[in-house]
Amino acid sequence: MKKKTKKFLAIIAIIALVIVGGLVYNSIQTKAEYGKTAERIELDELYDDYLKNEIRATETYVGNRYKITGRVVEIQRNCILLEVKTNHPSVIVGSHIVTAYFSGKEQEEFVKNISNGYIITVEGTLRTINDLKYGFHYCTFK
Repeated sequence: MKKKTKKFLAIIAIIALVIVGGLVYNSIQTKAEYGKTAERIELDELYDDYLKNEIRATETYVGNRYKITGRVVEIQRNCILLEVKTNHPSVIVGSHIVTAYFSGKEQEEFVKNISNGYIITVEGTLRTINDLKYGFHYCTFK
């Protein structure tokens, strides 16, 4: 009976260490993402590269940190949707749509004080490109 109890406790301890290790690793990754330098990017240029070669554009842009300025069109629990006007010749009607995901008290306080129609600047790590839609994570706002 004692052997079974010791094995059970050892398994529980291993599981706890894996969970704690994962949380610490995620926290370090998040801090590293926020600490990266953001450069301003023109979404029309990114979209042009995407149209020429989606695989190359994804490899070139995804994972980098950028600044984007746009108009708030929707505010959700954990993200803001921005509209960024396009002048791209292949787009007749439309805009780039940026989904800026946020977390933490500082970002939540900022979001509480804005409304649809506000013009804001987002700094975030580009995670997805899907035609004229872009997903940014680890965002801060100005």
